Amino acid sequence: MVSLALLPLLLASPSALVAAWDKPTLFPDPAGLSVLDTGFRQMIPAPGVRYLNTEGWKDRMPRACAEEGESIQESGMMRCPLWNMDVFTVHYADVPDDVAWLFCRCRDADYSQQTMIDEFGRLPIAIRQRVRYVMSFKGLKFAGTSNNDLMLQEISPTVMLHEAAHCFDDNGSKSGTANYESAIAKDTCWADGYAQHQGENNNRADPWAQVLILRLYQTLVGPLPNVKDKDLGCLWNQLKVVSQQTDELIRAGQSGKFDYSKKRGYGEIGLRTDYATGFPNVGATSDMASKMRKLEEAATQIKHSVAPKKRTVGDSVSRLWRA
Repeated sequence: MVSLALLPLLLASPSALVAAWDKPTLFPDPAGLSVLDTGFRQMIPAPGVRYLNTEGWKDRMPRACAEEGESIQESGMMRCPLWNMDVFTVHYADVPDDVAWLFCRCRDADYSQQTMIDEFGRLPIAIRQRVRYVMSFKGLKFAGTSNNDLMLQEISPTVMLHEAAHCFDDNGSKSGTANYESAIAKDTCWADGYAQHQGENNNRADPWAQVLILRLYQTLVGPLPNVKDKDLGCLWNQLKVVSQQTDELIRAGQSGKFDYSKKRGYGEIGLRTDYATGFPNVGATSDMASKMRKLEEAATQIKHSVAPKKRTVGDSVSRLWRA
């Protein structure tokens, strides 16, 4: 049965439906764009770290990290009890001394602290500076963005780039343009299966992010692997628009002159004990880890009376799942 939602499309142009759903992918599943990870790692070294600050964050943390950590999962357990979350700031060597990014990492996350630091640092400065917090948790191969924060259960160059690209997109100011919409209509393929799935569901932010990854590979690494120049013609219009939107911004970011106006500032920062679910402010103490562990264990005991945290469409620009 033909969906009523597709009826106007069929009436307007019977071939339009075929064009929308029969476009192939430039990088087919199951690998998709992950075949680019090796090239990114080989050709774009992670910048050095001037210094890393952990001591200043023993008792404090961003509210956004606390809320994400305390979110109730389908298992009924918290994603990451706050006593089990490390918070630290990183000052990279390729930006001024007074510029730092804030990280929140659950200690049982699948990826190490060093991997977080290296893969985020590999991002071009112009993209990196649009990100506020970087979070990492244990779990399914999941990654997402919300309020210019990255929530990662999988970390690789292409996953990191995809999620940070949503921050760089500035709430759809690039992916939501008429020029990009027209480019999708003109092209005869999608970047990969994820772009295809999201694009066919009228999502423009995710296909745009995948095309940005391809464009960055071309400009920072070299020719795309396993793709002949003639084959790129099927995605030529999207690559052209994304190039026009981003090339100069990327170059400016790498010029050595840091644009402080583009750096995302921190949000609310508070005591860890202030954010413990269902408990009053008990103040910071020297035995913070012990106190937080007791509070969180008590919180999980009453989990059945706590409604699971629900996300709305507006909460997240993307949710990237990988098999």
